[in-house]
Amino acid sequence: MLHQKLLFIVLLISALLTTESVAHGTTRLQSNVQVNVNGQLIEFPDARPFINRSNRTLVPVRFISEHLGYAVTWNDQNQNIRLRNDSQDLIFRIGQYESVIVDSRTFVPLRYVADAFDAEVHWNEELRVATVMTEELIHEPTSPVDEPLTEDIPEEPLSTAKPSDMGWKKKAEDVISLAETYYGIDYLYGAKAGRTDVFDCSSLTQYVFWKNGIKLKRASRPQFLYDGDKVLRREELRKGDLVFFSTAGTAKKYNLDDYQRNGHVGIVKEIKKNGEIIFIHTYKKGIGVTDSKMKANQEKGWWNRHFLYGKRVIADDGSEAPDIEVKKEDIHLFIKK
Repeated sequence: MLHQKLLFIVLLISALLTTESVAHGTTRLQSNVQVNVNGQLIEFPDARPFINRSNRTLVPVRFISEHLGYAVTWNDQNQNIRLRNDSQDLIFRIGQYESVIVDSRTFVPLRYVADAFDAEVHWNEELRVATVMTEELIHEPTSPVDEPLTEDIPEEPLSTAKPSDMGWKKKAEDVISLAETYYGIDYLYGAKAGRTDVFDCSSLTQYVFWKNGIKLKRASRPQFLYDGDKVLRREELRKGDLVFFSTAGTAKKYNLDDYQRNGHVGIVKEIKKNGEIIFIHTYKKGIGVTDSKMKANQEKGWWNRHFLYGKRVIADDGSEAPDIEVKKEDIHLFIKK
């Protein structure tokens, strides 16, 4: 009898904490998810976003699409939705991409929105806010681009990155694992070397490599010009390599083969079989340290459009790669035009 009462109490508490509704065979977990599109919180008057059993964030497609400038039409006979603007015409059936109808509203995973609308999506677990960005992600460099006159390095002593039987993969994993411990730590332009309560793009790369025995310059352009040995095209990248990008501002000011076009840096975290590249970095206040991706389709995505080149700072044996200066007049050799 006591066991039955305890079981009843547990079930009652679970019911109070988690409200579920079933529509078209889909279980919905009610949640306080918010969606921010290009800096503006979206109001959902009668159908709120939720996280499903697969831990995917689903959003009402009409509200998101119309906010992004798409006309939305529903074909009841074919059970499909059409999204159109001046440059795109998208049609999908209910059931595709895990889309579902709940309370007469069509919901799609937020990641579908990212792929279909060529957007960048970030999730803040603490605030339970999904941020969707379709505009220019970075306008100006995300760290000081030139090396300071006074050397700016972490105060902690630099250990030596020694050769290892485990090779470069182990060193890359150590660097990435450390960077991942700072997920969500906020962005601050010009953050002093060694600070871990805030980072900018190159102070993050400098610090996590420093803690693993590899010394990097403080700014993104010197990290490319003077750190590491081999300049890399996209197809040559591997885990642990540095990746450099232009910003909207530097892309307008400087030619492809001008080193000053470089305004941002990150670290390759994973290269998938389909060619998609995940990298860890920081570039925006309110998002902080996060992952982004260069899509497999190199014609799509902000990061693909702004990718410049990579640099190898971890030698094959896991030690620090020798520093070989990049000649500025040779940069054109590494640019895919």
